[in-house]
Amino acid sequence: MVESAKTISLPGLEDGRKADEPCTIVIFGASGDLTARKLIPALYHLHLEGQMPESFRVVGFARREKTDASWRDEMRAG
Repeated sequence: MVESAKTISLPGLEDGRKADEPCTIVIFGASGDLTARKLIPALYHLHLEGQMPESFRVVGFARREKTDASWRDEMRAG
């Protein structure tokens, strides 16, 4: 028997407003292709649409060693 998916309500977001509390997004595999092609663009568009909190951070972990500046440059280049 298959159960239907449940809808989860997040407090404060029922009416489509953005979250007000600061948050940190942790990405494992931050130097990978999926991060550059999917995750970072999705976060960027959420930010443009006003769906991200005013204060949020993205923290990335990867096997390849990179400086903050080089990682940011790669993500901007897409």
